[in-house]
Amino acid sequence: MNIIDFFRQSSHILIGGHRGCGVDGYVENTIPAFEEGLRRGASYIELDLQMTKDDVIVVFHDMQLSNKTELTGYISDFTYEELRAVWPLETLENVLEWAKRKNTYLLLELKFVVMDMGEKIHRFPALFSDIVIRHGATDIILPFSAEHRVIRAIKNLAPAIRTGLIMGITPCDVVTLMKGSGAELCVSYVQQMDSDIIASLHAAGMVVSAGIQSDSYVIRRAGSLGCDLIESDFPDETAKILRNAGYNA
Repeated sequence: MNIIDFFRQSSHILIGGHRGCGVDGYVENTIPAFEEGLRRGASYIELDLQMTKDDVIVVFHDMQLSNKTELTGYISDFTYEELRAVWPLETLENVLEWAKRKNTYLLLELKFVVMDMGEKIHRFPALFSDIVIRHGATDIILPFSAEHRVIRAIKNLAPAIRTGLIMGITPCDVVTLMKGSGAELCVSYVQQMDSDIIASLHAAGMVVSAGIQSDSYVIRRAGSLGCDLIESDFPDETAKILRNAGYNA
C-alpha cells in the first residue's frame, strides 16, 4: 500500500515520530532514534532532509549548524565528510534502505535556505527523485516542504511520488493551492485551521496533518477537528492523550 492510501484508509489518528524520536539520549534524526519512535508506537517516522555542498542529501533538522555543532553556517556550506566529522549524519540512501527493511513509512521534510542556495535548489528535485526511484521507495515516502516550487518539480519529474505542502499561512483557497502543486498532504499547525478548511481538504481526497504538537489541549483539538496525522517527540504519550479524550489513536 502506498503511503497516502495508508494515511487515507486508517481508522484512527496516526502519530508520527518527530525527527524520529530524539529523546532519552537518542540523537534526533538518526536510525536509533527512528527505531525508538517505532518502539513508542509511532505509525510512521518524520525526518528532515537537506543537501550538502557536494550534493549529498542528508538528515538534519536545524537550518543553522551552530545550534548543534561548532560549525557556523548551513548544511549546504559544507561537504558530507566535513559534516560527518562533527555530527552522526544519516544519508537519505541509508534511511531508505533501513525503512524498506523495517517496512516503515517516512514523511520527509525538505528544508532549504532559498536566498543562499542558488542553483543548488534547482538540482535537488532530480537528485532526490533519482535516489527514491533507484531504491524502489516511491510507495513508502512522502516529501513535503514550505518550498512549493521544489514539491511541484518533484511531482513533475516523478508522478508516482506522493507529496505534501507546508502551509505557513492560511491561503484563501487551500485546495486549489494543493492541486496546483500536485500535493496530497497538507501540513499546517492545527491552530491555523478550522473545521471548514479541513472538511474542504477531505472532500478533495487530501490528508491533513496537525503538525508537531506537544500541548495536550491542541492535541485534543486536532482530534476534534478531524486531523489525520499528528507528529510528536513522544508518540506513546500523544496517543494516550487522544484515547483519554475519546479519539481512536
